[in-house]
Amino acid sequence: IDTSSEREKMIDVIPKIENMIQDASSLGAKLLAIVSDNAPAYSATR
Repeated sequence: IDTSSEREKMIDVIPKIENMIQDASSLGAKLLAIVSDNAPAYSATR
């Protein structure tokens, strides 16, 4: 799931990540990694 167009604080993104993990699990998918390149954007919103 691509959330790159969304500008939010990390605290707002955590529930979305948790939902993605649950969705992957319910599909029987094995989640190996979560990759984010938004760290500078999250830091800037603090």
